[in-house]
Amino acid sequence: MANTLEVAISELGNLAMSASKTVRINSLCTVFAESEVVSLIARGELPADIALALHDAIATRIATMARRVGLKKEPFSPAEPP
Repeated sequence: MANTLEVAISELGNLAMSASKTVRINSLCTVFAESEVVSLIARGELPADIALALHDAIATRIATMARRVGLKKEPFSPAEPP
């Protein structure tokens, strides 16, 4: 996605932080999501707004997967000294 936006992957986070509005990426498949990104670019959306949309889409996907498998709190175990 960084290549599609023509930015370095290390710049995606900072770029997203400068977004001025919210746009949506609905595809769960990366191939279709990239097509959405290309469409957003063609529509004139700013790269920062698209970068934020990508972050939102990834976070939503991870949250959905975590809810599906469930979360279980691990018992605390202090690190043993070397």
